[in-house]
Amino acid sequence: MSGSEKRLAWITGGSSGIGLAAARELAGAGYAVALTGRREQALQSACAEIAAAGGSASYAVADVSSAEQVKRAHREIVDRCGPVSVLVNSAGFNIPERSWSTLVSEGFDEAIAGNVNGSLYAILEVLPGMRAMQDGLIVNLISGAGRYVWPGAGPAYTTAKHAVFAMTSSLNMEEARNGIRACALCPGEVDTPIMDARPQPPSEDQRSRMLSAKDIGTFIRYIAEAPPTMNFTEVVIMPTGHVRKDG
Repeated sequence: MSGSEKRLAWITGGSSGIGLAAARELAGAGYAVALTGRREQALQSACAEIAAAGGSASYAVADVSSAEQVKRAHREIVDRCGPVSVLVNSAGFNIPERSWSTLVSEGFDEAIAGNVNGSLYAILEVLPGMRAMQDGLIVNLISGAGRYVWPGAGPAYTTAKHAVFAMTSSLNMEEARNGIRACALCPGEVDTPIMDARPQPPSEDQRSRMLSAKDIGTFIRYIAEAPPTMNFTEVVIMPTGHVRKDG
């Protein structure tokens, strides 16, 4: 299959963590992958790694919290690679203030911009092309904190991810008739670099019992390769042995 014939997967937050794992897996499945992130050097390294493994990869630098930057990145990607068949919204982050006693409005706004707005902007860009194709898959990385309320995630992140969960449900209600599928992918704790940003980073033993980024990337590939008649509207993935404590 030549590069011009490859279906295109666009991964935001694609230079590390779950985004990079998804890019590796989708490239291995025969997709051309386009990565978006804020750090050009990291994006270049990710694309070089995928190309060295025989895949097709390109990138566009963008901060997903900026509608204009997302629009520009999408335009670059489409001009270079064609329409997006799969969108993986992996970009997102949490803030250090993870309790009501420390939360300030600026931090809350930042969490909403990076998680909710960033997902929204990319979705709005790909929908017209997917409608024209009468086909498309949107995977929103939401985390278990977007399906349940986990105190350790903090009110800002929990609120933002619950909003993306609702957005995903709304997408399926309206866009299924256009052949578009949306998945709210809700993993529990995943051992990625974002763990280092926690107020109290987990120990090596704790990390060893978490999901891996590859686990989630492999499942995203599974969704992408599933027949178009199947829609995984909501998927919760927990590490084996995880016990919920949310009541």
